Order: sequence, then C-alpha cells, then structure tokens
Amino acid sequence: MPQKSQKTGETLLSSPNIDASDPENETLRYTLDCNGYNTTYFEMDESTGDVYFGGDFDSDIGHPPVTECNVTVTDPGGLTDTAFLTINIADTNDFTPIFERDYYNVFLFPTEDIGTILINVSASDMDITETWNTITYGLDQSGLGNSYFNIDENGTITVAMDISASFNYGQTVILTLSATDGGGLVGYSTLSLIFPETTTTSSTTTERPFKTETYPDNGYWYLLAGIVLMMNAVLITKLCIRYCRPCAEIDKRTEAQKRADRIKAAQERKAKVKFDFFRQTILGKQDPAPAINRKNKRSDDISVNSSDQGSQGTTNANRSSMDSFDSLSSSKNLFPYNQQSHHIFNPETGRKNKRNVDQKSLW
Repeated sequence: MPQKSQKTGETLLSSPNIDASDPENETLRYTLDCNGYNTTYFEMDESTGDVYFGGDFDSDIGHPPVTECNVTVTDPGGLTDTAFLTINIADTNDFTPIFERDYYNVFLFPTEDIGTILINVSASDMDITETWNTITYGLDQSGLGNSYFNIDENGTITVAMDISASFNYGQTVILTLSATDGGGLVGYSTLSLIFPETTTTSSTTTERPFKTETYPDNGYWYLLAGIVLMMNAVLITKLCIRYCRPCAEIDKRTEAQKRADRIKAAQERKAKVKFDFFRQTILGKQDPAPAINRKNKRSDDISVNSSDQGSQGTTNANRSSMDSFDSLSSSKNLFPYNQQSHHIFNPETGRKNKRNVDQKSLW
C-alpha cells in the first residue's frame, strides 16, 4: 500500500507482485488501465510491469485514495491475459495544526471570578484522516507555578482559580498555546493576558450644556443689537422718504406739465389759424369804396352814400365771414376737436381723450 503523498517516478509495485509467465518464455508486454480518468495518476513499465505515480499525488487535496485498475499482459503472438489491481493510498500525517491567529490579546482584572470565559481559540489540520486531524489544545503555565487558567477541547480559555492574589494591575502575562494532532504534530500561538493599570477613574464635573440664550452677558448684546437694527430701519425709512418720494412727485408734475403744454400749443395753433383766416377774408374786403367810386365815377354825395352802403356791406360781410368761420371751425378737418362726441384728439399719442368741453369757449 503506497503512502498518500508520493511524487512522480516513485515505485508503487514491483514486478514480483504482478506474476506473469509464458510457456515459450517469450518477452511479455504489460499495460495498465485504471478506468480511464484515473490512469493519468499512475504509469506502468511495459517490460517489467512496475507501477509508478504518473504525477504528484496527495489524497488530502482530493486525489482518489482508492484506485481500481486492469493489468493486461501480452506475448509476441498477441495472446493476452488480464489481472485486476486495486491501489490503496494510505493517508499520512503530513499537516501540522495551525491557529487562526499568531497572537491573542486578552484584557482582564485580578478580580475576575472563577469560570469567567476569557477567549475562544481555534486551530485546524488539513489531514483528511480523522486520526490525524483531531486536535488537542494546551496552555503552558509552567512559568506561573500554578494552573490559574484552563483550556478545554474546544479551545475555550477560562479562569480556573482565584487570581486576585497572584496578579496585579498593570501586569502582562505571556503564555504559549499549543494545538496537537493525532500524529503528534504541534502548532503554537501566543496568548497575552493584560491587566490594566488601574480601575479608578478621575472625578469629573458634569456641567450644564452651554446655551447662548442663558448666558448672563448676552442680554446686553441682544439689547445693543436691537438698538442698532432699529436705527438702521429709521435711516432706511428717511432715505426712502427723501429720495424716492420726490422723484415720484417730479414724475407726476412732469406728466401734468406736458399735458398742459400740449393743450396750450393746441390753443395757440387754433388762434393762429383764426388770425390768418380773418386776415385773408376780412381785412382784404374792409374798404371797397374807392373801387366803387372809380368804377362808377359818381358824385361826392353819391360817394358818401356809397361809402355808407359800403360800411353797411362791410358789417354784413363781417357777419357773413364770422358765420362762415364758425361753420368752418366746426369741421373736424380744421381743428382736432369733435363737438358731437366731445372728444379731444391727442396728436402725440394718436388717441382721443374724452372731455366735456364747449368748443366755442376755446375761442
């Protein structure tokens, strides 16, 4: 039975274990068939029948611990014979237990009660055989002179006896942990038992949380801040009254003045048209008597009479001219006023503003 960990080329079985003979004493040829997929793990010498590992083999990482093979022997004439071969791989203890951590630190006090659990440690072994992977834990306390602590089969460390008289605050004790498998291989780790310096704490004074509104001097600051805010508000109000309101009033007066100027300009244009009308129609017909005297060559009496008639004619002409001007002025083609609708035309905006104005009063 070969061991589980073998390397390529190492012999498993020799030819005497596979006994084959030929009556003609001819040379025999050996072949090995291990159900196909396992054949690569093993090799056989065709001339001697020796069996070797075909590659590195370790059953702990999944290689088959048992392999069944067929061995065929053939003579030069082609005659064969077959034998059944079972290869059992024996597991060896080739793995050492390993702790999960190399160092363990435990903080405790000298006043710990008996049975107090300090820590749980763990180790593992990669061997697949139960005999080789069963672990026993140990704690070396030879330097302490006594077994103050205990470790069980599960790796749980507890206080085994009263330690109040044996250990002091501020002391650190270093012990060695061991894990031993069934084959005697041992793995190690370090355990540090740390006793703090002291258990007393300095007295502390608990004060009320600081609050801004309850701080004594803050009342004066609040008062001062309020005064400053009020002064700023008053100043801003005065500035608004001084600068903003007059600007609005100036704007209003300017608009009113513009409107008055437009009305005045319209009145002036109307007066000018009236003056030009009178100058063209009335002043040109004011003294027609000389023309009548020259045309008719009448006497002085007749001239005087004609002059009187001419004066009367001038008066009638004036009245007729006034009637004609009144009729003409009522036309909306001469002045921008509509007497029927009582609207005043605004030449700047192009709109009519309604006003109850007697047009004759504008004359």
